[in-house]
Amino acid sequence: MAKSIPEQATSYIGESVRKASQFTSTVADAVEDGLSTAKRAAEDGRDAVEEFLHETTRRVKRRPIESILLSLAVGVAIGFLYGRATSSE
Repeated sequence: MAKSIPEQATSYIGESVRKASQFTSTVADAVEDGLSTAKRAAEDGRDAVEEFLHETTRRVKRRPIESILLSLAVGVAIGFLYGRATSSE
């Protein structure tokens, strides 16, 4: 027996609601996965920075004279480049 128009409409609306619910759930899962990935990346970045700072501190303590000379050389180079950039204006 064929369904009446109200029954067909109800069935269609029910199916549409079910599909919308599935889509919403899929989007929510994707957003949650993206947030988890972003959090892991941020934590990995923070860990890398902490490790870099720890390693730098250790190297400065082991070789303080070399560290000072390297810092001086970098400062002079940056000052020279900055001076050339501003003098051409």
